[in-house]
Amino acid sequence: MCKIVKTVTEYIDCVRSLTTYSDHLLFRGQTQDWPLIPSVGRSKASNGEENLICDFKTGVQAYVDLSGLSEWDIWALAQHHELRTRYLDWSLNALAALWFAMMGKKADQEEDKECKQAVVWVLSSYKQFTLSDDQLQSIQDPLSLKQSIIYQPKAISPRIVAQQGLFSIHVKNESGEFVPLEEQYQFRDELTKLVIPYGTEAESNAFDEMRNEINSLGANGAVFYPDIDGLCQHLNWLHSKDRNYFKLP
Repeated sequence: MCKIVKTVTEYIDCVRSLTTYSDHLLFRGQTQDWPLIPSVGRSKASNGEENLICDFKTGVQAYVDLSGLSEWDIWALAQHHELRTRYLDWSLNALAALWFAMMGKKADQEEDKECKQAVVWVLSSYKQFTLSDDQLQSIQDPLSLKQSIIYQPKAISPRIVAQQGLFSIHVKNESGEFVPLEEQYQFRDELTKLVIPYGTEAESNAFDEMRNEINSLGANGAVFYPDIDGLCQHLNWLHSKDRNYFKLP
């Protein structure tokens, strides 16, 4: 299902309508209409996930004590700090997802019109795709999964907590490739795509108005990145003469 929204009110109305079918909604904001594939599946540069996560475990101990963290949470920490993994970020917070969808710089006028839209994916009834702690303990690590799942990490990072973050963890098919979540039979009927276009001048102006409005509602970089970097990012945007885009810390 796909719906077009051009105001924050329309967005909230769409979310509200989805809650009539399920109280358990997840949201993912994207600056462009990309398929739901994890970062490691979008890059050809990674020399094996095992090598990446092994090197991460070695290097990150200079900054974080990994003792007490499960293998699942170590991967979540790596994903949240932009290591290429088979995790994909989601949020329980609808406004957080909208902020992430609208944070990027809008596509240039000469780019394909199909690129000129941000997207928020909504996954309904997500709890049916989660595993219990006992089930997770019986699986060695994310590489051992047989099907894609939803994972809720422990409070391992202030940013994950602030963003109310969860993750979808993806598996490869028999050809060794990641199938987009929206094409996986168990997920596709539970997914709704909310499109925020900015291809025309009127749409672009409405897009900028939405950015200002979600900031007024308390959705901004200082909230979702609760540290000095997040504060400075938000202040740079707030005091900019050209609020053309939010920029990640």
